[in-house]
Amino acid sequence: MKGAYAGLSADLSTGITFGVKLPTGESTYPNFDSDTEIGSGSTDLLFGVYQLGKVTADNRWSWFANAQWQQPLRHKAAYRPGAELDGAGGVYYGGWMFGGTRLTPIVQLELTYRRHDGGPDGNPLDTGYVRAYAASGVEVDARRAVGLSGPIARSTSVTGHFLADRGNGSPKAPGDGSIAVARSHAARDLLALTEAEHLR
Repeated sequence: MKGAYAGLSADLSTGITFGVKLPTGESTYPNFDSDTEIGSGSTDLLFGVYQLGKVTADNRWSWFANAQWQQPLRHKAAYRPGAELDGAGGVYYGGWMFGGTRLTPIVQLELTYRRHDGGPDGNPLDTGYVRAYAASGVEVDARRAVGLSGPIARSTSVTGHFLADRGNGSPKAPGDGSIAVARSHAARDLLALTEAEHLR
């Protein structure tokens, strides 16, 4: 559940977001590490800020920035997920009209910092990460907004055993059924791993 307050500036370009993440995802499936479950089993507080602005006076080019802190408040006795800070910033162009349809291309940079998990099942030495990636997309407004997006570059530094996305949206190598895993106790950039290092 999430809400927003946009009254911090006269033009409504500055605001805060707030909410609560409830423990609704599955978090008790056997034979899975706690940090790989669909749900974390925790109730988290969400708090964020955002800012919108114009790049050009005609308002065709605009920019945005936002950040959100996610803090677990109530969690399982054996597992406390790490707190997380997410940030994004980007620009978009709103000047393309084709008949009655507006196309708005967007480019953005997204950053995530995730602290180590805690508790007996948390594996604090093997959890936590820093991730950065650039993404592009387009919004199609033909009386109904439709958005398409995808990453164009990414970098992830991790500690421990993590599934490593090869860039095609799947942790599995095409056709061979192997799982891509980065195995290391030092932070490393997954983009620099060779194919042989990805496979186990």
